[in-house]
Amino acid sequence: MTQIPTSPQPAGTQGEFSDFGGKQPPAPERTSVMAVLSLILGILSLPCCFLPVVGPAIGLVGLVFAVSAMMMIGRSGGALGGKGVAVGGLVTSVLGMLAGVFVLVGVAQALGTLHNYGRFVEIAQSDDRSELEEMLTQDAADKATKAEMDQFRTKVAAELGEFSRLTPGMMPFFKNFAKFGEIPMTSIPAEYQPGMGQSLLPLPGEFEKGNAVVVVFVSTLDKTNQLPLGRVMNVAVLLPDGTLAWFIDPNREEPAPTPPAAPEPGSGEPTPG
Repeated sequence: MTQIPTSPQPAGTQGEFSDFGGKQPPAPERTSVMAVLSLILGILSLPCCFLPVVGPAIGLVGLVFAVSAMMMIGRSGGALGGKGVAVGGLVTSVLGMLAGVFVLVGVAQALGTLHNYGRFVEIAQSDDRSELEEMLTQDAADKATKAEMDQFRTKVAAELGEFSRLTPGMMPFFKNFAKFGEIPMTSIPAEYQPGMGQSLLPLPGEFEKGNAVVVVFVSTLDKTNQLPLGRVMNVAVLLPDGTLAWFIDPNREEPAPTPPAAPEPGSGEPTPG
């Protein structure tokens, strides 16, 4: 019986593409989805670093994804690609986390400083004049009379109750600036308007009967370790009816200077001729 000759096959290729146990063609390399996600999260963590907790949290998730992607790529035997993408995700995630931590520390220090100013109302309501004088500028300490302190304490307590604390967190402080915009600047005397050597801090205060804006006017030329933004020139609390309760009434009339007493006859002083 005549056999039909067949062309010889190259060595090592017999059955390479066979469905019966031979070698299969290598699957095309695909980019790791985990690596792509790590890069997206890493890039997103950079602008979000200004959001406390949120930015570092996004960076941490991106870091976990990047490390996991690199491990999966290494174990895939070439089936997974995207190592460079994972490295980019790793770098951006770490940068986002570090930036978020620095921002968080800075915000915590800033809020701690503002809380020192918020304590002014608490101290004023406790009638501790000695501690208040340490926070006031010399001019404000000279102007602050006991009668005015009592009036401020009584008015704020009647409308809002006792001061509790400043609302914690960054968002209340940012929202408070918008609320402070409702106060007409014409109601603030020129001597307390923001400008050279002075500034103001609208702080979100919590009282027994609700929340209110506490406006602290500071002298930026007179600073201490506890009050790095400046000593207090005056404080005003925005009451529910839209009026301001001033610690030192800026509209009060200064007492007229007392004229010198006339010399008594025979005191030896020359008598005008």
